[in-house]
Amino acid sequence: LYYRADLLKKENLAPPSTWTELVHHSKLLEKKYGVYGFVFQAHQYEGLVCNFLEYVWSHGGEVFDEDGNVVINSDEELESLQFMKDIIHKYKITPPGVVTYKEEEARRLFTEGLESVKFVKFITSYEIQKLFAIKVGRLPTRKKVYEDREVLSINLHCRDLYEVFVSARPRPVPPLLHSTF
Repeated sequence: LYYRADLLKKENLAPPSTWTELVHHSKLLEKKYGVYGFVFQAHQYEGLVCNFLEYVWSHGGEVFDEDGNVVINSDEELESLQFMKDIIHKYKITPPGVVTYKEEEARRLFTEGLESVKFVKFITSYEIQKLFAIKVGRLPTRKKVYEDREVLSINLHCRDLYEVFVSARPRPVPPLLHSTF
């Protein structure tokens, strides 16, 4: 388990030694610092198998019993699968795109995570969205900027495009990204 020692130290937390602690620490750090608490390789490839085995073994499960029989369909394996699903969908401590991550994507997010979060918060802030709307004519991504008097005095089209903005739909997402496990 790799972890952000700097953030754990700031919060006087020991590295998590259980899955419950991992979820707790992750939620706390995400709320306070805006970083995802857990990243792993959840793309459908060998890395996912390796991660799955870590969950299985930590839940007391095995792949084979002492006689070499496959026992992958035990309660422990089902609990492991459920936990993997829960860290994404119930606890929401992983990035939504984690189901597409292999080693490099997970590593990049881990090593660049804090700076990336700061940048996204900056670029989507009210002030910067307003500046882009005024100076560049770019449509804002924040609803309130469409109501800003200064923006509307310079870019009258913002008033007309607000309804398009709030009722627009994104392109469809492939089913693979919707159905994890």
